[in-house]
Amino acid sequence: MNLPMRTSVAILTICLATALCGAWAWEYLDDQRSAAAAAATELAACRTLAKQITASRLAPAIAPRAADITAVIASAAAQADLAEGSLDHVDPGSDRRNPDGTVIPRQIELTIRQATLRQIITFAHTLSAPPGELRATRLRLTPSGADGGGWAAQMTLTYPLSPDLRE
Repeated sequence: MNLPMRTSVAILTICLATALCGAWAWEYLDDQRSAAAAAATELAACRTLAKQITASRLAPAIAPRAADITAVIASAAAQADLAEGSLDHVDPGSDRRNPDGTVIPRQIELTIRQATLRQIITFAHTLSAPPGELRATRLRLTPSGADGGGWAAQMTLTYPLSPDLRE
């Protein structure tokens, strides 16, 4: 082979290699561009979800109205056959949040006078039965009356507040 022919073959080989590298680079960059677009779409979705989470944490969580809770307690008292007026004191508590914005379950303090153990347990069970969210988290029993036939109960009921339970 003569020198001009060798030069032409070398130049052709270099041009072919450059074209192949260029085609590979074009395909690679096209794939990277598609991946970046998909990542940008996912980032926008994540930011939207983060804003919703932040908004729900900072929004005031409103519990079911006191009238609704009172009706649930009265219904449970009726099912437990508690005498009229045996629910002596019902304190509905107040809304509270941790510094990080998470909700602290609301506590309701109530006192039951002159009831049997069966009535007190039935009352607590009825409150916590589905679909109720109330839970008896503390129960203090003391004998009530001179004959020892009844009991007084101080009970703490809790229920979670959630942003879904808005008025």
